[in-house]
Amino acid sequence: MRILNLSLLRLNDSHSYYGGAIGSIGYELLSSLASIDGVDVISFTQGTDLSYSVPSSLNLVQANSFSEVKKIMPKYLQKSEETILTHFYFHEPEYTPLAHLANKLDSPFVIGMCELPHHRLRDEVSGLLKSPLIRKIGKSIAYMPRFKKTLSLCDRLITVNGAAKQYYSKYVPTTQIGVIPYGVNQELFPCTSLPEEPRILVVSRLIRRRGINALIDALPSIISEIPDVHLDIVGDGPQRIPLEQQASEIGVSSRVHFHGNVSAEALTQHYQNCSVFCHLSTSDGWNQPALEAMSTGRPVIGMDAHHNSMILDGITGYLIHPMEINSLPKYLIQILDDGNLCSQMGTSAHELISTNHNIATVAKQYLTEFQRLL
Repeated sequence: MRILNLSLLRLNDSHSYYGGAIGSIGYELLSSLASIDGVDVISFTQGTDLSYSVPSSLNLVQANSFSEVKKIMPKYLQKSEETILTHFYFHEPEYTPLAHLANKLDSPFVIGMCELPHHRLRDEVSGLLKSPLIRKIGKSIAYMPRFKKTLSLCDRLITVNGAAKQYYSKYVPTTQIGVIPYGVNQELFPCTSLPEEPRILVVSRLIRRRGINALIDALPSIISEIPDVHLDIVGDGPQRIPLEQQASEIGVSSRVHFHGNVSAEALTQHYQNCSVFCHLSTSDGWNQPALEAMSTGRPVIGMDAHHNSMILDGITGYLIHPMEINSLPKYLIQILDDGNLCSQMGTSAHELISTNHNIATVAKQYLTEFQRLL
């Protein structure tokens, strides 16, 4: 089987969260598919940042635009072979100008890794896009017609959870929509025992939407019950200086550690050094760092929202309703103060990832979908 991926993702294996995790997520899926016997993967990419060797069956082709892909694509097309055309990480209001080629080749076209759309605040956009009105007009006039056209050409659409499936059913018949969650490479994030020192970890782009300010606000209450607690923040972004100032103003600077963007090895070490992982985003398509934390055997606290569908409330961590953010200190203190509870939740989290989110398992689920279409 040959998989030809049309999406122009910037791929990396560094697990950087500045600007989004999709570069790593996409690469892990492509490389896992290419590691299956009998599968060759060709993926067009706008660039790569790879530290480890690429599977021999994965061919990454540099292209800066869809027009460039159109020029070089013919030499990668062979009608005699079983070919699946894919567009991984398709999101509103994106489109694929080359989707019509699937019809010409008589090859199935699969759109995958579709998340529920989420809001973007002013600190995430620049220039004219800071205007909600301009974004709305541009979306409705320039993008949505092509977005819908691309969806109409797909033979199968894969969403990451049930909420995303429900959203895309407005455009694609429900019978054509499958659900396969994101996966995580558990070899990179192995399960380890809990540390002795209580540490809370955040891995995120530092933007307002991620709610890190609420966690810093909660620290004084947590410190009053857990005096030696520390907060580690991995990632960078426009809110770093305001967050540093906030920590200083409420007197917790010595407990809050900003690490910036780190290497993949350092990221794994941060997961292993923490007792509990916290991700307070109010709007996201998915929570990939939660998968990595859970893989290492750590409980996760997140908001009660669709992007946290991997968190089982009271079993692998806690979900907090946005209107009840004041309960955050209570849940963190409960986990940090009870070693047995923390360990039990961490073990359940690791088992859930091993069963449902191991990247090899996820790749095989995609392969099954492809084989059915062929």
